[in-house]
Amino acid sequence: MSEIKIEFVQLEQQLEMLTIMLDRPLYKGDELAITIKYYGNIITKGSVGVFLASYLETNKETNEGMRKFLVSTMFQPHFARRMVPCFDEPQFKAIWKVEVIHPSLLNAISNGKILQIEALSNGWTKTSFDVTPIMSSYLLAVAITEFEFEDVQTKNCTLRFWAQDTNNSRFKRFKSISKTVFDYLSDYFGMNFSLEVLNSVIIPTELKFTGMENWGLISYQNKTILLDDSIPLNFRSMVHIITHELVHQWIGNIVTYETFKQLWLNEGIAEFITDITTEILFPEAQLNKHFFLRWQRIAIGVDYNNYKYPLENDHDDLRSYPKHLYLAYKKGYGIEKMIYHILGPEVFKSSIREYLKAFKFSNVNSDKYFSILQLNADRNNITVNFDLFKNEWVLMDVQLYTPDELTTKLLL
Repeated sequence: MSEIKIEFVQLEQQLEMLTIMLDRPLYKGDELAITIKYYGNIITKGSVGVFLASYLETNKETNEGMRKFLVSTMFQPHFARRMVPCFDEPQFKAIWKVEVIHPSLLNAISNGKILQIEALSNGWTKTSFDVTPIMSSYLLAVAITEFEFEDVQTKNCTLRFWAQDTNNSRFKRFKSISKTVFDYLSDYFGMNFSLEVLNSVIIPTELKFTGMENWGLISYQNKTILLDDSIPLNFRSMVHIITHELVHQWIGNIVTYETFKQLWLNEGIAEFITDITTEILFPEAQLNKHFFLRWQRIAIGVDYNNYKYPLENDHDDLRSYPKHLYLAYKKGYGIEKMIYHILGPEVFKSSIREYLKAFKFSNVNSDKYFSILQLNADRNNITVNFDLFKNEWVLMDVQLYTPDELTTKLLL
């Protein structure tokens, strides 16, 4: 094959898009290696992209507070491009191989298991990680910290927990809840976790979200996880966050929405399975009751204020992403609850299992999801038209009641 030459390169700052024009077309099956020298920034304000966070740690000898630092990442929905030039949209899945050069006194963590730790000169170390499954860019993750870790073994993988302090009862409770939920979900989905190690890192600083489901490297916000769980509200919050992020290791990571308008296929399904999982494993938390009352109220409020937006709408413009995030979570949860009651617990579970198996490591849209639901409904003689359901509950906007001047008379 003749050498491919670059004719020109165009950078569009507003779109955050780099266009590389070649001297000939590319065809299916062509292999092309692009090398880009790229320098990114580790930000010190905020918690998206690659960021530096600080926290206080008490010196046990002097009882004085010491300022410590760590590096972490948050790439959802479109911040992976701040670390590496890439096709930074969910439908462009790729296999990632990560190497991190870092100070030797710190530990590097990423999605894959550690393959090699190589000492370099002047106090630096290179940590190389195994390749990831094929996945979306927003799930890529890196952390650099001096935290300690503890391992918990499951049937098919190692759960590795990282925290500033691993010698306290709240951390041990966090590990116990995570193990219980992980084992249950592995059985519920009928599919083993896809990696050998699942890291969970508790970040002692403010994060954009309370948790992030990076595949193989979940990050949690300290103040929402290491709580006094004797307080019911704290226990409910902790159980919900842990379960939600673990559900995403299947729903969202293995099978991912195609475009941002289908975000509810990640968040709505995950939120509902979080609900039914916690109801079984932690009935004392009464999450089912609190989920329904709170999320129904929020979703109705969002609908009312943004009535022109259906659940699945053309908000692929990332500037409008936050505006519709709650709708995807909460209205999506309500849609899943209806589907669950139409199909029943067992048919719903078999549908989710078939959905994961059919579209493993790929992207989906609502047509694909509802086709699986329809197959399972027909197979079990359940009368429902999911095409009609989708059109009326997913694609249609909300019709608000508008009173007119007509007077209604009631004749007795």
